[in-house]
Amino acid sequence: KAKDQLRFCDSRDYALKSRALLHKSNIKSADLRKARTLLEKAVKAYPEDARNHMSLGSVELMLGNYEGAVTRCLEAIVNNPAYARAYLILGHAYREQGKLRLSVDAYLNCIELDKRKRDVVEAWKVRREVEHEIAQVRRRVFATLARRVSDEGDIPPLNLAQLKASVCVLEGVDLYRADLQR
Repeated sequence: KAKDQLRFCDSRDYALKSRALLHKSNIKSADLRKARTLLEKAVKAYPEDARNHMSLGSVELMLGNYEGAVTRCLEAIVNNPAYARAYLILGHAYREQGKLRLSVDAYLNCIELDKRKRDVVEAWKVRREVEHEIAQVRRRVFATLARRVSDEGDIPPLNLAQLKASVCVLEGVDLYRADLQR
């Protein structure tokens, strides 16, 4: 039990050092990389702490590594399924990846689980923005399929690659193959 407490203390020490780098008014990419290194050490020292996984996911998001952010946030959620902030960061990462449906689901989980109401306002605001983006994609898909004339007087081209990308956005899953007749 004492070894477990020591691992936890080491983990918190690394996490607090990373937090000092992240709470500057002007964060540089070098600070983000140092914070990532410290948080990786924190996760290695005590992998059971969901906060470290979520914080590392947040740093990955800031560095533009959206896949890494998703992975880290999902690990945080495995360790603590009721961790609202992990769902918020996960929603941001999915949005950046263009997986809008999954993004909305993550924001809704954040809203539902956030008992302290720390992230509810941000999650509601961003969720509405993402749902607006989804509605625009849906309208574009239906206009393309119906071969409707656009506001500019053009008929949108029936481009299967664009339709595939749009369906991926709407459904939240990547399509690698599709039955074109369906």
